[in-house]
Amino acid sequence: MMALGDGKLSGDDYATLIDGEDARINELRKQAGPELLPEQTISITEVHEAFLDLKNNWNLIDSATQKQVIQSLFRKITIKKSDDWHIVDMLTV
Repeated sequence: MMALGDGKLSGDDYATLIDGEDARINELRKQAGPELLPEQTISITEVHEAFLDLKNNWNLIDSATQKQVIQSLFRKITIKKSDDWHIVDMLTV
């Protein structure tokens, strides 16, 4: 993460590394079995409603949490400001 932020690692290389880690974690989860996986405490309906309310409540969320939300949704996002803010490039999780 720090190498990406410092410009020492390209976004594509970072995405490749994350894909490798995801594959490794998924393999470990398969080996561990379902008994070691955490229980789901929030229903899919509650998650869906929270995402619908996210846009309306965005300004009520502190900046650290906003950052965590964005980082959990995107592997890479490039936002540029000229006259207005706009998304130049993005890679979702």
